[in-house]
Amino acid sequence: MAANETRKSALLESGLSLQCAQTAVREATATSLETEDTGFHVLADLANQREAITRSTGHMNQVDQNLTGARNILEGMVWRSQMKKLALICLVVTLTVLLVVLIFYQFLPLKN
Repeated sequence: MAANETRKSALLESGLSLQCAQTAVREATATSLETEDTGFHVLADLANQREAITRSTGHMNQVDQNLTGARNILEGMVWRSQMKKLALICLVVTLTVLLVVLIFYQFLPLKN
């Protein structure tokens, strides 16, 4: 009987050990599933952030193109303004020279 009791005790111990192992396996499985779920959420967040960065890059490139175009337009406007100033200065100089010549001939006595 002592052998049966020993065997029974050993079986109970191994049963408890098996239950502990099963509990540990269930906990590990739950932890791995939770970790996997967290990983999927992180990947989804990273994908969303990548899309946002890609859109931002596209918008930034568009803004850069718009600024480049605006700068070219402004440079053209400045050049035209400078040419108009130059033309106005040439006109003023020409009119001044013409006025001086007319005044000179107006007050110059004629010798005949």
